Amino acid sequence: MHLPEGTFPAFQAAAYTGLAATGIWWGLKDYRQRVREKRETGTMVAVMTAMVFLVSLIPIPIPLVGSSAHPGGTPLAAIILGPKLVFPSSLVALIFQAILFGEGGFTTLGANTLSMAGGGLIAWLVYRQLNKFFGYRVGAATAGFIGSLSIYLITALELSLLPATSSASFLLVFAGIFAAFLPLQLPLALLEGAFTAAVVGFIKRRRPEIWETFAHEQTLR
Repeated sequence: MHLPEGTFPAFQAAAYTGLAATGIWWGLKDYRQRVREKRETGTMVAVMTAMVFLVSLIPIPIPLVGSSAHPGGTPLAAIILGPKLVFPSSLVALIFQAILFGEGGFTTLGANTLSMAGGGLIAWLVYRQLNKFFGYRVGAATAGFIGSLSIYLITALELSLLPATSSASFLLVFAGIFAAFLPLQLPLALLEGAFTAAVVGFIKRRRPEIWETFAHEQTLR
């Protein structure tokens, strides 16, 4: 998600930054513990962060909401790394996108990190439930699809809370902003679901040691 510089007034930007910082602290705490137990965790986090950086660096502008549509990459990262590490992973990817390509901004890093990582967290929750009953293919595909759309649900929520929209019905503003994303984001979410299922399937079949090392043991604790 690449909400541009100046999207939010200072108090909202600070609030989103504080919320994102909580998630990042949660992720870094998990990272330190897991690196002590398995040194290869650092390599996998770097690979997944690079994947998020590349996958989400294909923005399609949506002028009506002043933002863009693109795949997220965080649903797959959350399934592989777990829901905690996706917060710092999203932050690093967004920082480099802002510096190198001018996508997003620094005052919106908090809001953008919440959107990206929040979509990954939701995808992880969906995967964990569906995998139990329908298997990893259905779980990963559905998680990728819902996680991708969830990034934009969170973004629509953030934009609908802007002071400029306070005089209108919150639900109408929220629905209108999310609807503006859908024509482009819906097909992208379908593609992301297929991509997520394909990568998860490849890892489970060809590199089961990676799956056993990382994805099977993730929890919210």
